Amino acid sequence: MAATTCTRPSPRPADIRLRWWAVALPVAMFAGLLAALGSGDAQAASSVPLGEVLEWLERTLLKIF
Repeated sequence: MAATTCTRPSPRPADIRLRWWAVALPVAMFAGLLAALGSGDAQAASSVPLGEVLEWLERTLLKIF
């Protein structure tokens, strides 16, 4: 007597959608860190206070939205 096997339907690929900013923000931050670390002069990277950089980033992002 043959046993019946349970056949499962093939799983569908996951429908995962990322918003554009979920990819763009990490890429922008990574590029900014590379630019700061990759500059030839170490003093140039530390001459701009972090607050000014964050304000610039905020203004830029608000222009986009």
